Amino acid sequence: MEGKRDQRNRAERRKVTAGSETGRERIEDFAWRSYVQVCGRGDVIGDGVVPVEAAHLEGAKQISLKDVFHSINAPKAWYGSEEVIDLWLRQVEGLKY
Repeated sequence: MEGKRDQRNRAERRKVTAGSETGRERIEDFAWRSYVQVCGRGDVIGDGVVPVEAAHLEGAKQISLKDVFHSINAPKAWYGSEEVIDLWLRQVEGLKY
């Protein structure tokens, strides 16, 4: 029998990313486990691999892109696709390190 905490965790996983199947593993389950590895919690917002809180580094220019994913498995919506590069490249060109 599933306890309240297990039910809450499953509900939280559904919030993390939209549910769909990738092979035998659901995207939200993959994201949950990845977020736990990075920041210790699965109930956070992120790109499916890295939580926003780990991506936004102190002192760096902050860029958040809606509906963009870490994975090349989303060919038109990943950071390296031509459509998405145009959204962030102009914002970082000319920055000095």
